[in-house]
Amino acid sequence: WKAQCPEMLDSGRVVFQEHDFFAPQPIKDADVFLLRAVLHDWPDRYAKRILRRLREAAELGTRLIIADHVLPLAFWDLPSVLANVEGAERTLAPAPLLPNLGKASANAYWMDLTMQAIFNGKERTLREMCALALSAGWRVVRVTRAEGSLFGHIVCVPI
Repeated sequence: WKAQCPEMLDSGRVVFQEHDFFAPQPIKDADVFLLRAVLHDWPDRYAKRILRRLREAAELGTRLIIADHVLPLAFWDLPSVLANVEGAERTLAPAPLLPNLGKASANAYWMDLTMQAIFNGKERTLREMCALALSAGWRVVRVTRAEGSLFGHIVCVPI
């Protein structure tokens, strides 16, 4: 940031801070909270606590961006929980191939196994992320992913 966008730091528009995820969030008027590759380190009960702490500090206009892998399902499914999520409907592969491209998506599933074995965490599907966010007072409104990538940006709003 100092090399590429020093004006953002100098103006205070971007602030980096140390923080215990499980303690109250000290910033109460943030426009955006960003969690990048954080929630996959934690099982649901702790991930929910992290999201709840952010929700406690969020205002109605606050956005939460969760940047993480979004595991694709190996079957065609668009449950009602995803019906109002912009970008949720995504076709990775044409039939008769598996929607998740099978072996071609193995790295994301290996990451899931790694998170489970090392941290008791996990990678989540979009459906799982929606349920987790909802349980902590957030609603997923949009997901974006680069073509061919399983890494996504999930945008949530407070409810």
